[in-house]
Amino acid sequence: QYIIGGSGARQLATLKRYLKQNNVSKATTKRVCRNAKHAISGDLTPESVELLHVISEPLKVELAYDMYSQVLMWHPFFLELLQENSPLMRPICHRAMSMLLLSSTDIIFNLGEEPAEPKMYVVVSGTLEYTDSYGEVTSVGEKRHLAEAVLWTNWKHRGTLTAVSDVKLAMLDAQGFFDLCQRFMRRSEAALKILGYATQFIEELNRSEFKSDLDHP
Repeated sequence: QYIIGGSGARQLATLKRYLKQNNVSKATTKRVCRNAKHAISGDLTPESVELLHVISEPLKVELAYDMYSQVLMWHPFFLELLQENSPLMRPICHRAMSMLLLSSTDIIFNLGEEPAEPKMYVVVSGTLEYTDSYGEVTSVGEKRHLAEAVLWTNWKHRGTLTAVSDVKLAMLDAQGFFDLCQRFMRRSEAALKILGYATQFIEELNRSEFKSDLDHP
């Protein structure tokens, strides 16, 4: 049993809402909350603790995997890695993934922009509009991914992406993904699969007359 004061209880309630909003499994939620309760009942004062930062490192990894694997499985290549239990996926979820919350009219990237910190985006919820160089507008909804090319090559955005509602985007950082792939290449069975997929992606991109940030649903 842990006795938690008012501030700690509010933090715990916020943590539970966060986990629920991200569809974290009940089992992982229970473990994260139990670990956080332990942290704030010890030497740390509730006022000084941000619960997501004080849970154990192994649980941080598990939490990130629980949150982001269910998003990455919407992409066929990452789904295949997940189904094979690739050791690369937990580090990717923990080190290279993040969430971005947007409001209507927010612009994620612009036509011709070469991002300083390139990211692939996956739409978790909400609706966006993608306007290409010809002015054609495409509605983009849940489970779609955009700007995958940044993972495999230097890339300038071929259109403008704008939120038209409240939107939650999962982001895969291209540099973080590249660094992890480099580390795992020599000791992972996924190495040939990653190289093969990257080669095929670039070949298809080079053959394409009209290049786009959009996926191909």
